[in-house]
Amino acid sequence: MDGFEPVRVAATLLHESVSIGCDPVDPLALVTTAIDHLDLELAYVPAGDPALKGARALFDEQSGTICCEESGSAYDRVLLVAHEIGHAVIHADSSSCGAGDIDPSRSTEMAPVGLQRVEDYGARERRELQADVFAREFLLPRVVAERLHMEDGLGATRIANLTGLPLGLVRQQLFDALLLPPQSPPAKPAVPTSPLRPDASQARAVNHRGNPFLLEAGPGTGKTLALVQRVSSLLAEGVDPAAILVVTFSNRAAGELVERLATANPEAAPRLWIGTIHAFGLDVMRRHHDRLDLPPDPTLFDRSDAIEILQEKLPTLPLVHYRNLWDPALVLRDVIAAISRAKDELADPAQYRSLAEEMRASAAGREDRIAAEKCLEIASIYEIYEEALRERDGVDFGDLVMRPALLLESDPGIAQATRLRHRHVLVDEYQDVNRASARLLRAVAGDGNRLWVVGDARQSIYRFRGASGTNLAHFATDYPSAVRAQLDVNYRSAEPIVET
Repeated sequence: MDGFEPVRVAATLLHESVSIGCDPVDPLALVTTAIDHLDLELAYVPAGDPALKGARALFDEQSGTICCEESGSAYDRVLLVAHEIGHAVIHADSSSCGAGDIDPSRSTEMAPVGLQRVEDYGARERRELQADVFAREFLLPRVVAERLHMEDGLGATRIANLTGLPLGLVRQQLFDALLLPPQSPPAKPAVPTSPLRPDASQARAVNHRGNPFLLEAGPGTGKTLALVQRVSSLLAEGVDPAAILVVTFSNRAAGELVERLATANPEAAPRLWIGTIHAFGLDVMRRHHDRLDLPPDPTLFDRSDAIEILQEKLPTLPLVHYRNLWDPALVLRDVIAAISRAKDELADPAQYRSLAEEMRASAAGREDRIAAEKCLEIASIYEIYEEALRERDGVDFGDLVMRPALLLESDPGIAQATRLRHRHVLVDEYQDVNRASARLLRAVAGDGNRLWVVGDARQSIYRFRGASGTNLAHFATDYPSAVRAQLDVNYRSAEPIVET
């Protein structure tokens, strides 16, 4: 199942409910009728009004009110309101959406490169994309777009003129209607099939409660199935989906979890927090940006951006050991790598300098002194680099984990609020944690009694970022009451291969 299909179904059902008494291709009438149908209040206020709290539109769950800026055409405002109706229907909690959050014409395809990929697997970005998908499916369901195109012979431009909707939105709906695989109608479910049943070791892991839990799972032992069924078991007990945090360490794994959980729990999936550790860190930073002296949407710098920043500062950098007149960028890559590793170990510029000075003080020979001098040189560049990031209201990849970890460790109030928000923490690929991510997870999980992690020491792939299978061994140290278990059955390989 497409991870957005439950959203489309909910939007189509709302469209069918409200279009009985109005023109089904009149977005203005659809939105007005939907507001009444859902028993919501709608208020328009001037752009920049304090009631908007810096947003273009917001939904207040407590009062049941959608507040929207009164700017642009009536059809521009329809898109804003439909987006907030999406939040009200799908997520059932308050939202605040700025200009960058609302674009009902954008595709659900994953961004191909760079730090945009971090955002794609963050809860906030997925929520906004879900609201966008809901808005366009409600205003112009795929079945309606297909009928107008195939039966009435209308192209995208004529449909846009007929409905008043943006051409990009109409085109996206036609693409989805004509190119996506057809979905089974909700009223006619497929012939029931027996769901995969967990084996005994998987069942023990799924049903564990009350202590921090580490599941050791080799390749082919069904760890993803165990994690998905763990989530399903929590939902069956009445746990609020919004209280479940599912974290992993790669975009590929995050994408697979989104799809698997959407298939297993289509109604609850939109409210689960599923994403990478870096996307989660970005979410924490945005929620508490004021405490970090950052704007609500800080600029994200990847490695090439970081090198470019240092190249701009090249005349002011105190380069001696890392000086290369022929190709400055060559050594700057090494410097950025060192700074990145420092952040993986939660070392800010002051701590890095202190450690480098200790190295110099204890140097026993020429090689040790040179190594210490190199570290001191990096410490000076680190300070300049951080100042440059502050000037640009920016953060880099390492900050996405380091700064939230340090914030939660230093502010008990924020830490408690985060724990209350994410009461159940599940971590996939735990062997890929490093010092920073392990401490961030510990700050969120608290005593760990609702922490459930799965990993395999032999599959660590992020050693270059300080990840190590030894973190599995440290789990019991971090959580003294932890329980460890293993998955017993390999479903992928024949017995001779497993034994070998």
